[in-house]
Amino acid sequence: MEYAPAISQVATLLADPKRSALLWALIDGASRGGDELARLAGVSLSSAGAHLSRLCAAGLLTPEARGRKRYFRIAGPEVGAAVEALAHVCVISAPRPAQPAECGSPVTATMRQARCCGEHLGGEVAAALLSRLQAGGWLELEGPQLRLTPGAHRALRRGACLCRRYPHGSGSEPSFAKVGAGPVRI
Repeated sequence: MEYAPAISQVATLLADPKRSALLWALIDGASRGGDELARLAGVSLSSAGAHLSRLCAAGLLTPEARGRKRYFRIAGPEVGAAVEALAHVCVISAPRPAQPAECGSPVTATMRQARCCGEHLGGEVAAALLSRLQAGGWLELEGPQLRLTPGAHRALRRGACLCRRYPHGSGSEPSFAKVGAGPVRI
């Protein structure tokens, strides 16, 4: 197997807690200004600027100029996936406290509630949505994949909704009636 020296360079950048905090503040895919990132990461504006420059130079962040202000976003889904994978490793390898401590960061609470995770939804809202779709008979687990149930296919073809909780539109041929029998990514 061939050695990839770039792994060490990226790992060195991510090893700094301030840079990791800056990346984590962008994990939801949003574009944020340096001042907002500094506040969310708990660093000074000048310190954030230096760290953001290093992350941009390494190709982990993409800067966007909007007038006099610079905004930053994660450079691509691979970077987001790597940061989330490292965060997951940290969570599963950390010793568990008797009572989980609540972090005061607004980003942590927001990220726990709802976020985009690559090309799918993540967080409590996505978990609740998945649970409701399975409990309502819309989705079923087939091996590692989720599939629309036959009843969901029929309902979508009719343009009807199974919830019957409130009136909402449906047509004879809704655009979502063309959902195939393939796997559904949640």
